[in-house]
Amino acid sequence: MHLSPAAYNAAMNGYIEVIRDSFLWFPLAALLFTTPYIFYNYHKYGSVWSFRILVVYSFILYLMTVYFLVILPLPSRDAVAHMTGRTMNLDPCGVIRDFLKELPAHGVLHNPALWQFGFNILMVVPFGMYLRYWFGYSLPRTFLWSLGLSMFFELTQLSGLYGLYPRPYRLYDVDDLISNTLGGCLGWLITGPILGILPARSQVDAASYRSGQHVSPLRRLSALFVDALVMAVLSFWSLGWWPEMITGYVLLGMLAGRTPGMAAVSLRVESADGLSGRMLRGIYQLAGYLWLPILGARLGYPFDLAAWLLWLFLCLSGTASLLQGRPGWFGLWSDSRIVSSIRQ
Repeated sequence: MHLSPAAYNAAMNGYIEVIRDSFLWFPLAALLFTTPYIFYNYHKYGSVWSFRILVVYSFILYLMTVYFLVILPLPSRDAVAHMTGRTMNLDPCGVIRDFLKELPAHGVLHNPALWQFGFNILMVVPFGMYLRYWFGYSLPRTFLWSLGLSMFFELTQLSGLYGLYPRPYRLYDVDDLISNTLGGCLGWLITGPILGILPARSQVDAASYRSGQHVSPLRRLSALFVDALVMAVLSFWSLGWWPEMITGYVLLGMLAGRTPGMAAVSLRVESADGLSGRMLRGIYQLAGYLWLPILGARLGYPFDLAAWLLWLFLCLSGTASLLQGRPGWFGLWSDSRIVSSIRQ
């Protein structure tokens, strides 16, 4: 899309506003991405390492920013409906003609066509840098991905923001495809000299695997969250047999060595007594956390009060042990513990 000189300064101010908006929306995108990202890292590496978070979340922020630059500001549907200009430019030499057209009035350094072409190159330079550093892509592969990203942007514009508008409100421009793709390749090239400064992806992965040998409280809470969610769904469809359903779920998990929640974050139960120790762990957990209050309620007062007080004590004790990274009371009694199943 080529801008007239009169619209150039307004467009640059609009770019700044769009970048600001992307930073404002980033926390929401990060929140939606965080939970699946945590489970992915726990399952693959056994840990969530800080440098990996910095790279991945900065990449998300970058993609949000360039996407907002492509679609914002959003005009009204009525304004778009009254647009009559062309919707596509398939001339790859258009930027050269625009440059020559503006040359007498603005020279080289202040030529709007040159600045816009340069901005479109610069916009995708970080994409090429991420592809080479973090994903290890070759230059030909980076070329294809940069071209694909630019094509996605142009088709987004050509579709009128996926049909939201009656016609395109920005120009589908082949010059943008060229400049964006050049930007991605340029980013790949300039990343070479700085690869020796940044930690290699293999080093980051190795550090993540080493950290994954440790079982953190957050990792155990993530496993507990998945198991609680699965048990809640099973209980809902159990037609009143939810205690028996939960009992079977836990015992089958101990029989297999790990529950689905543990498998999701690469954890397993280990006991010096093998299967008998794991099953004993499950029996203790079920007795203390599930059947104790149920039996107390069936026996009535004062057994129900005593059962609920004991249940509360066991819950507080188990929670404190989990947060402190120590085996719970059921782990001590069954000589079992939660260990990482990650193997580097």
